[in-house]
Amino acid sequence: MSLIKMTESKFQMWRACIAAIWLDGKISKEELKWAKDKIQTLAFSPEQKIIMENDLTHGLDFAEACGRIGDKVDRAFLLHMLRVLGHIDKDFSTKEKEAYNALEKIVLSKLDLKEIAAQIEKMEFESYHEDVVYKNY
Repeated sequence: MSLIKMTESKFQMWRACIAAIWLDGKISKEELKWAKDKIQTLAFSPEQKIIMENDLTHGLDFAEACGRIGDKVDRAFLLHMLRVLGHIDKDFSTKEKEAYNALEKIVLSKLDLKEIAAQIEKMEFESYHEDVVYKNY
């Protein structure tokens, strides 16, 4: 069982993953296996598992599911999962690509990429230790 707390935003992100499986109008055996595994192994409550199973059986609207994701980290992770799910059945359909591109724009539009680059540069600089930087070889 996962140790990550299942926030409402994370739960909605996983529901959006299930919605993404339905984007091409069919569920492959690989997608079904992936979804069943996630439903059983992640820290969903019994009620959330029922919702997920229902979503898997009946589908749900992808855009609506994405709209319920409140945390930008969860939206970014969904972007990654869309890429994974798009290739899991070796058929990254046009509809899946369009959904990926639309979500990518949403995720990236809310990020300050210059600030992120500056933070990464600062973390990299701080990770150097004087004993390594000034070591005589």
